Amino acid sequence: MKVLRFILFGFLLASGLAGGGIAASRLNTFNEEFEQIKTADEIVIKKLKKLRIAQKRFFEVHNHYAPTWDSLFQFVKNGKIPIIQVSETVFSVNGKDSVIFTTDTLEIVPAFEALKDDLKCSKENVSALANLSLPGEKFELYTNTRQGERFIQVTDPFPLNPKRQKGGKLKPLRFGSKAAATLKGNWE
Repeated sequence: MKVLRFILFGFLLASGLAGGGIAASRLNTFNEEFEQIKTADEIVIKKLKKLRIAQKRFFEVHNHYAPTWDSLFQFVKNGKIPIIQVSETVFSVNGKDSVIFTTDTLEIVPAFEALKDDLKCSKENVSALANLSLPGEKFELYTNTRQGERFIQVTDPFPLNPKRQKGGKLKPLRFGSKAAATLKGNWE
């Protein structure tokens, strides 16, 4: 009977250790996957922020958003951005305040020079900002004008995060909107 108890105890001890090892291994795998997803989301957000900055500057110069990646990146590489100073003069006429705004172009600088600190990439690698981690895939770009309002939406169509994939609890990372004239990111 003692031998049977000893064998049973040994079996239970070995089973417990094996089960604990499997649980620890699964937990470690889960943590690694979580960190990969978190890192992938952070990379996508950084790229979306850079693309948003470039689109803002394009808009300031052209009064519309770049409709294609090529037009945006050609602007960043070869375009010009005016440095503008706006001043106002307030004066009173017959007891009513009036304001005159004066706009002066101080200088015109190459777009890349104005954007390089924000984009943190070389002129040759600007086009890579639209690339996703999947080979050959790019962010989805939507621009439109309705009733005088300008719309833009840049979306990650292939999110690594399963919660951001179709049917998930979270929406894919994006900035802008097809329904509202905004540049806000859905991660903010």
